[in-house]
Amino acid sequence: MVKTVSKFIRYSTMITLLGILGACSGNPALENRLAADPNLQTNPIPENSPNNQQLPANFPAEIPRYSQSELLSVQTNPDNTGGQTRWQSNDPSNAIEAFYQQELVNNNWEIITPFSGEGVNSTLTARRDNLELTITITATSPNTEYSLDYRPTGTPIASPSPSPISSPLPNLNPTSFNDLESLPNPLKSHIQDLARLGVLTGNNNQFNPNNTITRREFARWLLQANNAIYANVAGKQIRLATPNSSPAFSDVKNNDPDYIYIQGLAEAGLIPSPLTGDSS
Repeated sequence: MVKTVSKFIRYSTMITLLGILGACSGNPALENRLAADPNLQTNPIPENSPNNQQLPANFPAEIPRYSQSELLSVQTNPDNTGGQTRWQSNDPSNAIEAFYQQELVNNNWEIITPFSGEGVNSTLTARRDNLELTITITATSPNTEYSLDYRPTGTPIASPSPSPISSPLPNLNPTSFNDLESLPNPLKSHIQDLARLGVLTGNNNQFNPNNTITRREFARWLLQANNAIYANVAGKQIRLATPNSSPAFSDVKNNDPDYIYIQGLAEAGLIPSPLTGDSS
């Protein structure tokens, strides 16, 4: 985690990923970078699961399906207006969370409450047209189980939806830099944009664009930039890690000042770690 690279080169890469800011929304480059792992993209799940369960006839086609899953059970309401499907996957819960958050936003669902990440279960509620969906993910060992509850808008489910929570960033203070004269104009404006958001900081208004940076600094910038740009779009934010999480990296403990950023990116599946099956 301590390798360094040219700040100019590495930051140029970050700027390319960001897109960049426009009106601080609708940023396709950033959305593509923060999408779920390509191996986890939506693929049709066979109607007949290995345990001989079959999707109910009223299962809405607009609900995304996580391809690396096995259908465990199905239940339909007596009036056939909704139901519940239960699934099991060998993938970590954070990978499934990241997939559904991205797919629902991409398919014009409105995120009512984002994944809570509290206690044993993590729950998300979303709405599209007259359909309401609640996803509850339970991290078990060695597998992850989750349920999809679907129903017409306004129809209650057995347990109440959680209150929305947020992962506020530490205070970000806007700044500006006076040492960017040597940079190309596009890069210069992008750096200043992120400085105005408070993502980038420096001493005495100096950015020092050709200094080296660590991977931890780049990770912090990336998460802060995403969450500052999408401050009002909960479904596109990356949750900060909590101190009680098991560290993904042996050299970034939960008392490290950048732990909440690095661990948060790892838990979202955006950087390789043991959480995404990369033991190295």
